[in-house]
Amino acid sequence: MLLIPWLLLGCEPEDPTTGDCSYEPTYHMMLSATEGVVPEGTVISVAYGGGCEEYTVGGPSTAHQQLFCEGVGASTIEAGRIGCDVWVSGPAVVKVVPPGHVPVLRAVAPLWEDGCIVTQEVVVVLGEDELTVGD
Repeated sequence: MLLIPWLLLGCEPEDPTTGDCSYEPTYHMMLSATEGVVPEGTVISVAYGGGCEEYTVGGPSTAHQQLFCEGVGASTIEAGRIGCDVWVSGPAVVKVVPPGHVPVLRAVAPLWEDGCIVTQEVVVVLGEDELTVGD
């Protein structure tokens, strides 16, 4: 009988701020190209503490746990942009390898505010060889 109250206390969250955080991705990446469309075959990968995941533009659909990408706009490939949400709790390395363009490789770190992760925008423009992280 004395065990039941102890078990109930064991179910309390250790961090009281956890319940106050909104469920948002760590990074939102927008991939576009100066030449109009992101070419098929472009590989977007994210390496993080728990592993690595890849998305290939125009490739087969695969199961993901941390990296979720899709076309953005009225029609996916025609719109020329790809949006990706990255759901990790620590630093990551974003790599974009487009056929016919210079690969982009950058390290990003999460932004924390009041014990919660704040989504950062990551913009990649193929042909400019730039990757910026900002608000």
